[in-house]
Amino acid sequence: MSDNDLKVPYEMLEEFGEELESVRTRMNATGRTVDNYEDDIGDSSVRKALEDFVSNWRDGRQRIDDQLTALKEIADMVVEEFSALDREYEASLEGNAEGPPAPGGEQTPI
Repeated sequence: MSDNDLKVPYEMLEEFGEELESVRTRMNATGRTVDNYEDDIGDSSVRKALEDFVSNWRDGRQRIDDQLTALKEIADMVVEEFSALDREYEASLEGNAEGPPAPGGEQTPI
């Protein structure tokens, strides 16, 4: 392989997708986490500040959630597409000395 060959770190992309999902899940649990400690907060001004934060957080969270979901889907799609391409290359090399299928289904010699 030369330095110009394309290398796709599948495992890293899969881990990236999992981390994005983890961030999204934790982000969406923020309001519930604050609600769990409501009785432990004695001062009403602190409680009010946290309620305001959670309310504002809910307003902008959906946009962030959508972006995280889209990024995870893109990472998953990259892994799927490059894995399929790798399988095609492997099959073409095992079947004959020709390269991968060209557009339109024809084989292109290497």
